[in-house]
Amino acid sequence: MTSYSNSTGGNSYGPTAIGPHAQATQHTTGPQERTDPVAELRRLVDAADLPDRDKARVRRDLDDVATELAAPEVDQERVQDALTRISTRAGQVGGIAAVIGQIWATVQQITG
Repeated sequence: MTSYSNSTGGNSYGPTAIGPHAQATQHTTGPQERTDPVAELRRLVDAADLPDRDKARVRRDLDDVATELAAPEVDQERVQDALTRISTRAGQVGGIAAVIGQIWATVQQITG
């Protein structure tokens, strides 16, 4: 019996094939279109089965987030508070947590 070993000396990301006649295939798509996370969050909330009162409050918080992101100096605390309220009111909606994470990453990138 032949034993095969693969040591990359670090982390390997992507397809790896080991052994005789092994093939590794990677399927890729073109560059992903960047979407505005605030607009994506607004779309998710609009499509969600939430009470109208909660939707209105989430939209108001989204307006605050959008305003802060467009400001010369982003108030991290204000954005964080708004995102926390959004998460509390609409966190059960699929995809919301991921988009909130994208928005927060954007805030951190802007503010350094």
